[in-house]
Amino acid sequence: MRKRRKPEQQQQRVRLQQKIIPAIALLALPALFSQNLQAETLENWKFDPNTNQLELWLSASVTPLYYVETNPPRIIIDLPNTTVATLPPPQNYPNNLSRITLSNSGTGNSRIVLELSPNAMLSPQQVQLQKQQSNAGVTYWVLRPSILSQPRNVATPAPSNSAPVTVTVPPLDRATTPPNPPPQTPVPSRDAKTPVIEFGQPLPKTQVK
Repeated sequence: MRKRRKPEQQQQRVRLQQKIIPAIALLALPALFSQNLQAETLENWKFDPNTNQLELWLSASVTPLYYVETNPPRIIIDLPNTTVATLPPPQNYPNNLSRITLSNSGTGNSRIVLELSPNAMLSPQQVQLQKQQSNAGVTYWVLRPSILSQPRNVATPAPSNSAPVTVTVPPLDRATTPPNPPPQTPVPSRDAKTPVIEFGQPLPKTQVK
């Protein structure tokens, strides 16, 4: 009877192990899964406002994705399975690329938004995202957008409906007629009968007829 029990006990142990091992594996899977899905961190980022070049220092397993929107004009970069440990405040710039904002989502991803000024022109073909490697062997990504400024419309004056005024100037070599002389007052002529009285002489006596 004892010899029969040993094989039965061994079979029971094997069956128990077959049940326990999958259960332990199932319990360990969430921990392994969470470790694999543990979000990476954005180690560093740098932006040059003179060239509009953005550098992202990420883990080697992270590949950033980007797309372009036109209304409003901006570039959006999604970093899958990556979080930003310390979110900086939005950075403002006076150039065509006016603002950069970093944010974390609830799904373990992070996003970088590059806002353009209203008069900036950009298309998806004008954006380059390349993987680079530093001298120390560290991998990083470089975003190079080619941003142009739209020409501003200069208002032209509306044409006037009034007819132009024409002024005719006589030529300078034309002979000019002299002005008429002022009228002269006639001087009464002396009559022979009119006596001439000198100063200091007595008045003439009139003869009575």
